[in-house]
Amino acid sequence: MKALSKTAAVAVLTLVAVPLFAQRQIPKAKSSVRLLNKSLGQSVAEAALNTNRWDYDGSDCSHFVNAIFEAVGLPFRYTNSFDLYDGTETFRRVFHPQPGDLIVWRGHVGIVVDPDAHSFYSMLRSGLRLSSYTSSYWKARGKARFLRYASRAHMAAQTVRVAGLHDEGQ
Repeated sequence: MKALSKTAAVAVLTLVAVPLFAQRQIPKAKSSVRLLNKSLGQSVAEAALNTNRWDYDGSDCSHFVNAIFEAVGLPFRYTNSFDLYDGTETFRRVFHPQPGDLIVWRGHVGIVVDPDAHSFYSMLRSGLRLSSYTSSYWKARGKARFLRYASRAHMAAQTVRVAGLHDEGQ
């Protein structure tokens, strides 16, 4: 009787386990999100650098970043630096920055200009400035995160225009 119950148990396990192991993994659908390429990132960095205090009349760093991305044709819903740090649909975290990426601390955001020189451009208390994110001041703010703009596939073909933030007549 014991031999019969062991045989029955093995048969039941085989009937249940084999179909489970035989199931194929269903591949996930390919993402329709594309990250900002280096060339377009350079355009974002150049637009930031070509902006001076007379071109920009915003109130803080996160408004500045939003205005620059809007000016180059990469719009996103305004997001403050705290929310950017926590993560958004529009930006993806990266660990090796390129020009045009965001550098974000809780309470501050800027645009990476030259990763090799560790430089970024942002609205600081003293105005629009280039700064080093490896300086003691920024290191004291805590660990920064780098974020890259993520566009939807239908936006990838969109032409990007690098434009000033204000018309010449203003």
